[in-house]
Amino acid sequence: GTSEIALQSLFAASVKHSHLLGDFLTEVVKEHHKAFDRQLSIRDWTNFLSVCEHRDRAVSGWSDTTRAKLGQVVFRVLAEARYIDSTRSLKLIPVSLVPPVREYLEIHNEAYVLRCMDISRG
Repeated sequence: GTSEIALQSLFAASVKHSHLLGDFLTEVVKEHHKAFDRQLSIRDWTNFLSVCEHRDRAVSGWSDTTRAKLGQVVFRVLAEARYIDSTRSLKLIPVSLVPPVREYLEIHNEAYVLRCMDISRG
């Protein structure tokens, strides 16, 4: 397939593997998109982790270094997947799933991954 299909396929695998990434997409990135707020911030990550602490007590045991590194990785993945302009700007980019990736996710009942990746849909 095209490089775009490969990129989105790899991103889908990342979301499937990491619910932390997937939940950040649905709870933060998608909400920014809905509000027409195209700018993420580091504070979005720290606020997200605060919410995660309420769901899973293990998160409260993570060191500040671990939290910061996870944020760097998540923003790097979003930049490489072309969901944000760069890790410096954190500016959201409009995303459209390519039909082969959407179809694959639908056929294989990957509703969670599809919901996470398709930030333009409510």
